[in-house]
Amino acid sequence: GLAKQKFAAMDRPRGSRGTAPGSRHIPAEVRRAVWLRDGGRCAFVSDTGRRCTEQGFLEFHHVAPHAAGGEPTGENIQLRCRAHNGYEAEPSSRARSARLGISAATRSGPSVVRQVS
Repeated sequence: GLAKQKFAAMDRPRGSRGTAPGSRHIPAEVRRAVWLRDGGRCAFVSDTGRRCTEQGFLEFHHVAPHAAGGEPTGENIQLRCRAHNGYEAEPSSRARSARLGISAATRSGPSVVRQVS
């Protein structure tokens, strides 16, 4: 399926050579596991409990940021659409918006272009 096409998922994948400490590289086995676990769609869940349904423009998101020591492990990586990955990367922007009474849905931000089939 799509996991095989995008992440070379196979019955017997090659072993990893490991990741250097502090590297931003996300190993292939972690990418495959995260893709399958998250079902190939954005894993962002809103405050109201709704999960994003976006399946395009997905990126690998560090739950604990890389800059704060977040490791590239299955427990720390989730799929995010481009919009939600950017949203979660800007906590100071969200806090400022909350103080000003601007909801995340109405604040200005990068446009997301949808793929046309």
